[in-house]
Amino acid sequence: MVNTEYYPLKRMNANHKRFDYLCQGLSKDFNVLVICPNDRLHFDKAEVGNVNVMRIPAINLSLLSRPAFKIISSIYIRKLLNDVDPGNQIVYWYNSVLAPFNFKRKTALNIWDIMGLDSVEILRDKRTITNHIKSAIFKVLENKAYRNTSFITTINDSHKKIIRQSFIGNIEILRDAVDEKELTNIDEEFHNDLSEKFNNKFKIIFIGSFDRMRIDDLISIFPDLKASISNIQFVIAGDGPYLSRYREMAKSVGFENNIHFTGYLNKGQINALISLSDICFADVFLEGFPFKVFEYGLFGKPIVVKATPSIKEVLTNNETACLYENEEQLRDCILNLNNNKKFRDTIGRNIQDEIIFKHTWSKRIDMLADIIKN
Repeated sequence: MVNTEYYPLKRMNANHKRFDYLCQGLSKDFNVLVICPNDRLHFDKAEVGNVNVMRIPAINLSLLSRPAFKIISSIYIRKLLNDVDPGNQIVYWYNSVLAPFNFKRKTALNIWDIMGLDSVEILRDKRTITNHIKSAIFKVLENKAYRNTSFITTINDSHKKIIRQSFIGNIEILRDAVDEKELTNIDEEFHNDLSEKFNNKFKIIFIGSFDRMRIDDLISIFPDLKASISNIQFVIAGDGPYLSRYREMAKSVGFENNIHFTGYLNKGQINALISLSDICFADVFLEGFPFKVFEYGLFGKPIVVKATPSIKEVLTNNETACLYENEEQLRDCILNLNNNKKFRDTIGRNIQDEIIFKHTWSKRIDMLADIIKN
């Protein structure tokens, strides 16, 4: 497993959770080499079996651009691999990163797990000349990495179609998932504080990092929702450079008391917030699939999310979620869920059953083991 996205981070994100869970699962059957720059892995390697961890020295990203970091870390990885005895089997795992300078070893299976393509994502919010140049560099490195890959796993069919334009080998869909243990991982003190603060409120929540634009539609329709739902309360969790934008938007619609920003929350606090919600909102980034959908669904909460092709691969409108295509439909979804508790409860039960039956990490680990063995 190779993961050059493991910068010295203060907080974990979905990519890292995915990496941790799959590494634990693979280590039961394979000798796994994990190369990362710090201690972001959440498991004790002594407890999971055949795992050898090697560290990349921490790099100060404030002094280095992402493309340069990816190139330098990839060169360093290759140096490490030259000094490693591969043993019986090693699986190299490229998790949403560019590791194009790694060579294909005869004794190893090279897998690249793609959760997003930097050449596409860097142009999402800012289509500047600099970002176009970086996008072109990423594209070259991505194509080089394809050539060193035995097969690719990715998170949905929409990603698969994009990757297929450049890669003729096997591409397997391995969606994100959740751990059922999270149902009991709830910060009770935080839960009680929120319950008291928002007692008798109709609570709509959003959870996510604000490193990009995310909830414009949700805030822009707030005046219409407030006119119909007198006790409505938005609770928005997460932080990042775009958070100030949404604080200003909340002020501009004139309902600051009904739009509450929590800032960063840890996992127990996130679970407490989800458990108290009436509706959960998720946004979709490019062709991706929001990891929060699985987390919301695990707690049996009705989800409102845009009806993109990747979303419709997993969710069915009015059965396991309420899907919308424009602001008018978004407003109607929320009003319908508010007015019809039976409908709200039915969707919640349906999505919880779907998540527990199909979308847990134990099932994903078994799927990956089957893919490799076959």
